Amino acid sequence: MACVEGFLIAVPKANLEKYRETAQLGEKVWLEHGAIACVETVGVDVPHGELASFPRAVMAKAAEVLISS
Repeated sequence: MACVEGFLIAVPKANLEKYRETAQLGEKVWLEHGAIACVETVGVDVPHGELASFPRAVMAKAAEVLISS
């Protein structure tokens, strides 16, 4: 049975390198436990929608970037 797990979080731009290090550790653990692949994406120029959008979903601040994992 196939399964896809996804997360959307806001990370302070100043902590992006720390997040990358943590994500690499997490990837190692997930792969050891049967994951086929892990993907981390960093949002670039993601607009705030009028009613709904990814930045609004996580209440991202101006000094944060969106991470989709």
